[in-house]
Amino acid sequence: MHHKPTFLAEYDAFCTLRAQDRLAEIDPLWLACFAMTLCLSVNSLSAPVSTPLVSIAATDLEILPWRYFEAAQSALECGDWTGRPRFRTLQAIVLFAPFFLYAGERASAERHQTYIGAALRMAQSMGLHTLGEDPETMPVLS
Repeated sequence: MHHKPTFLAEYDAFCTLRAQDRLAEIDPLWLACFAMTLCLSVNSLSAPVSTPLVSIAATDLEILPWRYFEAAQSALECGDWTGRPRFRTLQAIVLFAPFFLYAGERASAERHQTYIGAALRMAQSMGLHTLGEDPETMPVLS
């Protein structure tokens, strides 16, 4: 769900802004995507991980995905996701889908439907439903 070169460039920019203490310049909607990437990464682990760079205990396997998901929701709110339509908002909501799919009973189907419905309306308002076969031609934003 990521374009790897773009994601890595954005991650480098995030690390640079963080290192320069320019936290106010970090896009909260990108943080939502990043948090969901971490959420899905941890959620896909089948066993604890212990390396020199990261340690994820068995108890973390249950807790961390939900914490990252909640961080993503908070970042969406900070980014005013219901305001101006942005591709980054759509990307974050698309990343919610696999988490909700595998989260089981703890996930709220109503909450997921709210996000998906908003994302569909947003995509339509951006003209993404009119994409043709030419990958070089994007729809005109209204």
